[in-house]
Amino acid sequence: MKIVTSDQMANIDKYAIEKMDVSGEQLMETAGRIAADAAVSFLAKKSGRSKVVVFSGKGNNGGDSFVAARYLMEHNIDTKVLLLYEPDCFKGDVALNFKRLAGLYPQTLIHAESLEKLLACKKVVEDAHLLVDGIFGTGIKGVPKGHCAEAIFFINGFDKPVLSIDIPSGVNGTSGVVEKMAVKADCTVTFGLPKRGLLFNDGPKYTGKLKVVDIGLPEEAVRQIETDLFYLQFKDLKKMFPKREPDSHKMTFGHLFVAAGSLGLTGAGMLACETALRAGCGMVSLGCAESLNFIFETALREIITIPLPETDSCTIDKNAVAKILAVTKDRNCKAILLGPGLGRHQRTTELVIDIIRRSPCPLIIDADALNALAECKLNVLVQASIPIIITPHPGELSRLLGVSTKKIQSDRYKYVKSASKKFNVITVLKGKYTLVSVPGSFTYLNPTGNSGLATAGSGDVLAGMIGSFLAQGMSQADAACCGVYLHGKTADYIARFRGERSLIASDLIKYLPDILR
Repeated sequence: MKIVTSDQMANIDKYAIEKMDVSGEQLMETAGRIAADAAVSFLAKKSGRSKVVVFSGKGNNGGDSFVAARYLMEHNIDTKVLLLYEPDCFKGDVALNFKRLAGLYPQTLIHAESLEKLLACKKVVEDAHLLVDGIFGTGIKGVPKGHCAEAIFFINGFDKPVLSIDIPSGVNGTSGVVEKMAVKADCTVTFGLPKRGLLFNDGPKYTGKLKVVDIGLPEEAVRQIETDLFYLQFKDLKKMFPKREPDSHKMTFGHLFVAAGSLGLTGAGMLACETALRAGCGMVSLGCAESLNFIFETALREIITIPLPETDSCTIDKNAVAKILAVTKDRNCKAILLGPGLGRHQRTTELVIDIIRRSPCPLIIDADALNALAECKLNVLVQASIPIIITPHPGELSRLLGVSTKKIQSDRYKYVKSASKKFNVITVLKGKYTLVSVPGSFTYLNPTGNSGLATAGSGDVLAGMIGSFLAQGMSQADAACCGVYLHGKTADYIARFRGERSLIASDLIKYLPDILR
């Protein structure tokens, strides 16, 4: 699914209406009905509480809110609509839907066109179980002003759940920047396609749970907009998984080699290896510092362990490269995962660089292997002759690019594309809405996941998933996209019945089979 700017979305609507005879009235009707359905669904979870207050602006967003209010009344939900503008300000489809609402349910309408009138509505809002934000749409530029700015402050001043229609009022639909104020929503129902502003910069902090819904825009109207940024969907990922034939054997599903672990960090390698098997890989071999082999061999029953020469700090030594390359060749490994808990040592850094230069199969470079790249100050990635996926969090990407973490977080899309182009590798920038950027091609945004993933070992699980899918024969881009999506989807599944706060990395391995099934 394409991710669009505000202007691109406006052009899609215009094309559909002017070139394909799609009715703007019908689009507004559908949008409002879906917003009402989302409100009904929210209220159903609140044990029958059913009082809603709708804040309505004068643009199309306000028109959507009038339709939503009409449908809420049809659902027998006590609904009040606070009019922030005089009715003679409404034009076109907005005016039409205001008249429909006023004709059918005049008791819903409350004039709140001044601060004095708005403040007089305090008791009405205090009694509500849900507030619906229909003030501004995606077209707003700059700081909200005047009475609508007062209304945004008014909404945010109550401890009430808020549902925003299309975008939280005050959030820039393209950049996601909030200048001074915006509605702080618990849920946002956005129409047609996801807007960039909902997904970047301040946007996610104000959007709450995001629902992208179809309102009947023709595919041709969407197709004429060009973008290189896409929103991952489960229906697309299902097609990427290779079919498992009944006469298969373990080598059919690939062999992954993992170089990981150091003193105090053996858990990282264990998590990555166990995940790789749970994600469907046929075999996993773990190369580790020889003094740590007993720990791994005792804990990992299904993993083949390979003791390797080590440094005086119990990390894998550079002298292990020849053995690693021999094993991957002899055992026909399809991918190498390099980095989880690998540790920091100069000779381990040299090992990482040497493997990148000489590896016979695709690489996933994670964690301490990324730190090794940052330390060596050489762009060895572009010297590699095999495909590479790197999986940095913002701090690791900061060290690789020599740019502050704050800058990277302020424009994640820009910097993930910059990394994939500079290093000629697929770059997975982890965090809220993880991005997968393919050099010279598209960037994909992952909508799954929650704060429960902010836990030690979560990244090792993700690396194991991506390595597993790569070893099973997926393309590099497909493996990365499937990994980040299912990683987040598993966390969302766990959060439904255990919450986000207590999630730990091994929970992801435990419940991954439920998601894969």
